Amino acid sequence: MSQANIPNISPNISINRGDAINLLLSSIALEELGLSHIINAEGEKLQYVLGTLPGISAPQPATISDLLLINSSVRDTVREIAKKEWILKEKLETVLGASDNTGQGSLGTQGAQGPQGPIGPIGATGSFATGGFLFQVLGNSGTSGIAPMLYGDNVNIVSDTLYIEVTPGSARVRLEVPNSSSGGLGATGPVGPTGPTGATGPQGPTGPSGIGPPGDTGPTGLTGVTGPVGPAGATGPQGPTGPSGITGPPGGTGSPGLNGVTGPTGDTGPPGPTGPPGSASATGATGDTGPTGSTGPTGPTGPPGSASATGATGITGPTGNTGPTGPTGPPGAASATGATGDTGPTGSTGPTGPTGITGNTGPTGPTGATGPQGSTGPTGPASSTGATGPTGPTGDIGTTGSTGPTGAIVNTATIYVTNSFDNTVSVIDGNTHTVTTIIPVNAPLSVGVNSVTNRIYVAGNDGNVSVIDGETYTVSTIVPTDPGNPLLAIGVNSARNQIYAVGEIALGTSQVFAIDGISNTTLATISLQDSILGVAVNSITSRTYLPANFENAVVVIDGKTNSIVASITVGNAPIYSGVNPNTNRIYVVNTNDKTLSVIDGETDTVITNITIGNQAYTNGANGIGVNTHTNCIYVVNNTDHTVSAINGNLDTVLATITVGENPNGVGVDPFANQIYVANLNGNTVSVIDGSTNTIITTISVGILPTSVAVYNSLTT
Repeated sequence: MSQANIPNISPNISINRGDAINLLLSSIALEELGLSHIINAEGEKLQYVLGTLPGISAPQPATISDLLLINSSVRDTVREIAKKEWILKEKLETVLGASDNTGQGSLGTQGAQGPQGPIGPIGATGSFATGGFLFQVLGNSGTSGIAPMLYGDNVNIVSDTLYIEVTPGSARVRLEVPNSSSGGLGATGPVGPTGPTGATGPQGPTGPSGIGPPGDTGPTGLTGVTGPVGPAGATGPQGPTGPSGITGPPGGTGSPGLNGVTGPTGDTGPPGPTGPPGSASATGATGDTGPTGSTGPTGPTGPPGSASATGATGITGPTGNTGPTGPTGPPGAASATGATGDTGPTGSTGPTGPTGITGNTGPTGPTGATGPQGSTGPTGPASSTGATGPTGPTGDIGTTGSTGPTGAIVNTATIYVTNSFDNTVSVIDGNTHTVTTIIPVNAPLSVGVNSVTNRIYVAGNDGNVSVIDGETYTVSTIVPTDPGNPLLAIGVNSARNQIYAVGEIALGTSQVFAIDGISNTTLATISLQDSILGVAVNSITSRTYLPANFENAVVVIDGKTNSIVASITVGNAPIYSGVNPNTNRIYVVNTNDKTLSVIDGETDTVITNITIGNQAYTNGANGIGVNTHTNCIYVVNNTDHTVSAINGNLDTVLATITVGENPNGVGVDPFANQIYVANLNGNTVSVIDGSTNTIITTISVGILPTSVAVYNSLTT
């Protein structure tokens, strides 16, 4: 492809708005051309590794690890190009929105021409004189490969991936990325013939020279009325749909929507059936006091009280009858009111009622205070203790009470998920299956948990191990191991409180860092001439198992001495490993064989190989999970988007479970019998019920989740 050449324009230029817009469009086109060069270079890089680049052969055949690494590099580059394309799109839309006639209406009819004014002095020659060139285009033709671009000339850019059409005030740019691998560069085609020069337009006539002194400038003519809008042109045929652009990274999760309006309260349902009577021993709550009843009739008089106590005063007898009214006095004079007559004599007092019967004796008064205790009498003579009486017969066993209701099961697990693109670790509540906390961690790839100390260890792409406090969910320490080189996997020996981080110095050269969990310092560094992509630790035997991808073997390290004690031959291209410490069985995924090797930890020999699905390694993946309670093993088949559930007692596949897109990491909660699977391209975690091998729920996490670890406060 030809190389782009940016015009060498002096800062002292004079251009109008339209020229500036065209130059901005040209700059966008040149940036697009540069991106197409980068994409072409990435394609040639793939061809070089595959050995298909014309005229060049690779120094050695590429391994699957080489292909995976170069694929990861190309994918990162294409992701950055997609971001750049988005910026160019915004820039292009902004430039196209700026037009020469923004806000200008259509021109009216021209007013009458005023008298000819004097001819002004000849202006200085402009910066863009006809015949000069604006910029040069580098190509493969000519003696020097440089072609000057004159004002008004056109440039055709030949590319399999880039199409640019520039017109005054607008431009269309289309970048095509083929889905298949790029082929070799074709031979440079012949230079096309030079197109004919366009005809020079006629020069306008020069106006007559004025005679005599310059006349006054005539008045400006009235602006004509706006002409009618012409009919709209016919809509052109729709162009073909362009190829789909590169998918950008997933957008962040939107904020939760507002709560909906609460619906009206439903009608009260009919009363439920009366529950069974409560137990006899429990007294019900006291009811409300009822209304006071009407006063009953007076009871009969009680018997006489004792002679020593005065009875209560009897009821007062009824009032005697009123005496007769005295005679009325004579009438007074008509004009005056007569005097009031004398009050009649008071009637005689009625007889006293009988004395009431003496009331009952009052209650006894409170007991007086106890007197002081008398002195203790002398102790009597000691007598021999009598013989113990015979044990009475055992009483009958009472009937067993009814069993109470079963309490609700509470899941105490906490799940940690590394989000490699977000630089975060998601914390999931195992009881509610919701993300409760997001912890910022730099470049997280793989995660491990110490179930004894409640410390979480995150291997980073920056060569550091971040230590998270499981109580506060904060990074308490950062342990530098090999800054600058990625750590691809991490394992934890909870019994010895040692952590093993695996890093790759270069392709085919790895290091294992043994870290003390108390001091957070490196105890030992073990170098291996192989590509180590996974790690698994047996905390009971203190042995660590490392799949060696090139040697088709598993390297065994003794945790007491941190030295290599064995190498076990397995299948082709092993990548992941897992351990069941209760059975002392080690499981290794062989990606090229599509098998799972089962190793006896006592004899360091392969017992059997189990057929599984398709695999493809991704940095930081921990693709095997083991349930130590059910002895079931779970293996991700990431290119199949499934998980294989394997019976560890029979070494057979129980089920193949479809999960999210590109499953990458597995974590197991043995107490709840639940399996958590990180789906790399789905940005989710699938939760599997181990008793039914079905999906319970799917949890949204960060972008590109790679690894899962489970902490449970219960003893494993």
